[in-house]
Amino acid sequence: MNTPSRRAGSLALALATVISASAIFASCDNGSGLFSSIQQETKATADSVFLKTAVRDLVYYNNRYYSQLVGIYSRPAPGTAASGWSLVTGLGSLGSNYGCRGLVATSTGLYAAIYARDGGTETPVGIYRLVGSTWTLLMPDSTHNIQALYSANDEVFATVMTLSGSTPSYDLYYFNGASLVATDIAGLSTRPAGVVSNGSIYWAAAGTSVYRDTAFNLTSTSIIALSKTATSIAGSGTNVYVGTADGYVLRVNDTALAGTPLLATSDTSYAVNALAIVPKGALPDHYLIAGNSYEGYYESKLDGAGVPDAFQIGSSRLVVASDSADYNTSLELLPVFALRYIGDDTSGTLFAAGSATMSASYPGLWSNAYSSSTWSGWTAE
Repeated sequence: MNTPSRRAGSLALALATVISASAIFASCDNGSGLFSSIQQETKATADSVFLKTAVRDLVYYNNRYYSQLVGIYSRPAPGTAASGWSLVTGLGSLGSNYGCRGLVATSTGLYAAIYARDGGTETPVGIYRLVGSTWTLLMPDSTHNIQALYSANDEVFATVMTLSGSTPSYDLYYFNGASLVATDIAGLSTRPAGVVSNGSIYWAAAGTSVYRDTAFNLTSTSIIALSKTATSIAGSGTNVYVGTADGYVLRVNDTALAGTPLLATSDTSYAVNALAIVPKGALPDHYLIAGNSYEGYYESKLDGAGVPDAFQIGSSRLVVASDSADYNTSLELLPVFALRYIGDDTSGTLFAAGSATMSASYPGLWSNAYSSSTWSGWTAE
């Protein structure tokens, strides 16, 4: 496991030579079979839009990648990492004076929760949708303070925050294409972790519970109690994996908790902020990748029933890193917000988004291409 002293040493090395940074049905359906070549490793460049940034998320839509910073940046896919990223405009009259608090893709378009920025003032605008090259404001709304968007089984969900004094409260809504519709999940003291579906069942992780429903609008849920606070969620079949605020991963098998909590960080002070399921080698081999709030990610192998084994740090298990140096000079140093695998069991790309605000020469977005049962290694975007 990494210690703070090791992290300091690794940081010195990384700042000298920074090199290259779902099968999951989690927050967005991203398409598959998209990639015909493997990206090449590149160093972070001084003109990268992701240097010293916090990247919240990344999605795929209409043969392009879209990353969520304060605003939205996009580049073609497939394409060369660390090139071609540009700020998205065209959202009404906002120009570049906007921010994004949620970004998901479905078969009907790319959805973004947008607010207007005017000096130090931020005003909710509503939910925009991109279809082709045209943005449309589907839901003008200056009252709901949307904090995140999720998609599952081609449906869109939103977390809304309200304040009582300085105390936040969070509600999960279903978005019907024109307005927000309340679900059973409301009045939480922590933000919901997300929604997943296997096509017939929906699960939402929020607070210390997983809510299960056969209806997409989550209005007749049954509750599976957790022993910990949920911070991330991923799923495969009837297995749902929940990352927690104290660094564990729990497994829910359809209607109940299964197995024992598995530690997926170096310390219980750090949360599991992101989960992704990725292929590796001979099928049906799949691995669960757990990104944490302090540094990097941990990896666990899933057996044929979807049961994970003990997590190991990315530089030890070496599922997606090409070697320990590849890990130590890339994701080891990144508090991870999101992991997105875009592709299928034969080819695709895993993106890791996180916070690089403490270094002027370190990027907040990395990618790693998969083809012919091999991961290429982490590349800085």
